[in-house]
Amino acid sequence: MTHTRCAQRRGERTQQTPTRLLQVQAFEPSSKAYLRQTAQIPADARYTTLSHCWGQYMPVKLQRSTLQAFLDGIDVDRLPPTFQQAIILTKSLGIEYIWIDSLCIIQDDDNDWANECTRMTSVYMNSFINIGANAAGDSRGGLFQQRSWKSVNPLLVPLTYIPTNWHRKPVILWPYPEGENLLDHAPLGDRGWIVQERLLASRTVHFLEHKVVWECDECQASETDVTGKLEDFRFSRRTYLAVPVALDNSAADRICQFLDTWADIVNLYSTGKLSIATDKLVALSGVARYMFEHRQDNGALQYYAGHWSQYFELQLAWSVSSPSTGSRSQTYIAPSWSWASYNGEVSFPSPRPFGDTSLAQLISIETFPQSDPFGAVSASSWGYVRFRGPLCRATITHLEHWDEGRSFGTLRLLWSGVNIECVGLSFDEPDEVVALEDSVEQQHSFVIFGISQAYYSGTLLQGILLQLTGVQRGQYRRIGFFRVHKRYVNHNSSHVGALKDAFGAMDMPEQYYEQRGNDWYEFMIV
Repeated sequence: MTHTRCAQRRGERTQQTPTRLLQVQAFEPSSKAYLRQTAQIPADARYTTLSHCWGQYMPVKLQRSTLQAFLDGIDVDRLPPTFQQAIILTKSLGIEYIWIDSLCIIQDDDNDWANECTRMTSVYMNSFINIGANAAGDSRGGLFQQRSWKSVNPLLVPLTYIPTNWHRKPVILWPYPEGENLLDHAPLGDRGWIVQERLLASRTVHFLEHKVVWECDECQASETDVTGKLEDFRFSRRTYLAVPVALDNSAADRICQFLDTWADIVNLYSTGKLSIATDKLVALSGVARYMFEHRQDNGALQYYAGHWSQYFELQLAWSVSSPSTGSRSQTYIAPSWSWASYNGEVSFPSPRPFGDTSLAQLISIETFPQSDPFGAVSASSWGYVRFRGPLCRATITHLEHWDEGRSFGTLRLLWSGVNIECVGLSFDEPDEVVALEDSVEQQHSFVIFGISQAYYSGTLLQGILLQLTGVQRGQYRRIGFFRVHKRYVNHNSSHVGALKDAFGAMDMPEQYYEQRGNDWYEFMIV
């Protein structure tokens, strides 16, 4: 194989065999598929995996009551079209085994599901090829779509007039656009789990409505692209995972590369949808585990509900992309400081410590994982982060919306009565926007927590908006994000100075903190 990155990924494959695979007997006309367990599967067995949308139609799935029937062999004809055609493709490649989540994980056994989630990294990484049923909204849609030959053949248009400074080749017209958007906008591209599956699989063949697209660590190509590569390879961030991520505490650039990669992945993942809200951290746990296992940091790096311990406070500066289309989960998924607590698209920061001055000291973090340190966290014991840093009470005296959920506001600092104009505000939920709009009239106060001072991108000061929970002293939940940027304040540094002076200088009531010093407060965010 000539693909360097693909060869590197092959070198990372392990001999860990999946717990179960379906044996489909390559090159034989057998009409049955047999569920095989680890002891029955050769260590070097090649297998395919299937990425598909569950939808509302799932006539056949592995359950405790059907386990023996699957072991005895199930009729392929009983399976929905997507599964049947994935088996046909697998057999045509000369491969004897296939892994399909709904047929290889016991769906009514929580322990089996939890155990298999911890193995997703190896399942997809060791797969010979991943098959994407991109055009199918559920298992009835199939892989092989009815299409006209015209959909995969370009139209060559000779030019009747050619400018002297232009090439003399005919124009090629494609019936459907090329590019990454084809995959993003297909039914499968809307599914949260697909991000992990595409990242971990060394290669995927995508079956779209009008064409087939190939994707590997080296390139992306379609049957209608004459160059063999799609120029708009936006998912090229997957190539970061083709090479072990090296993290050295003494090399800030390596730390940034690691966190930049994670930020890209979170931003993309947050655009997908999940049928089960509590899968939010689980559906990305395989990628988190892969990155953790391939870092080199002498054990210093830890994972907490979608965030990493290096430059943790800077990662709290995420913001909601569109509050009108998302919301906080009604079921506990993660602490309010975590992006995973929000169901919707987020803008997760790429922490750049160069030039940043941290205003907060991290004391402790606890997230209480249920079983897998990279998976779901416990709802019975709320995770928290404890900081020692600057707090300030403020009200909003003016609020002007300029985008969905994003506003310019004027903050009045209760310590000094100083107004800070044109602060960029982003609220986590529409209800919080309404509540803060009411506060303009009713002078309700909230708390702002300064995270860092930065200059590399024009951000003068950034932090998060907090609200007391009322459960215990000094305990908050996050309600939004704020930024003082050069373009907002017209280079008026006095705004930043006034805000910095207010942090720690105001005599906050005792219920607002756990402990305090001369210029800091100790508090908790849940």
